Amino acid sequence: MKPKELGNEDKCWQCGTHVICREVPASGDYLAKPQWQNKDGSPHYKFNFTTKETSCNIPKEESSDETLNKYAIEDTHPIFFQEESIPLDTLNERLETLTGICQSILHIVSDLKLQNKEETL
Repeated sequence: MKPKELGNEDKCWQCGTHVICREVPASGDYLAKPQWQNKDGSPHYKFNFTTKETSCNIPKEESSDETLNKYAIEDTHPIFFQEESIPLDTLNERLETLTGICQSILHIVSDLKLQNKEETL
């Protein structure tokens, strides 16, 4: 990520959303400081003081397909997404495989519900 200097623009290291470094004005005991912000001027990052973790603070209007796809890729097992750009044919094959797995799971769950229903009668 680029240095946090006023006017710098970059993509979030976590979600890929476009962020802009702007100045947060001084307030009370706090001095003016640079801050990575979303297009609407809201802070992009939020800090959890309990867990000491930083995470994204993405407004709904900025949640683009690109951002959502980035989250989906990061949350998916690495065996499915090992590279940044994957040919559409490969993605379609993987989607078919995952769809088949999901259908099998739904079928098993349905059978278990039916067996459970018969046992309780």
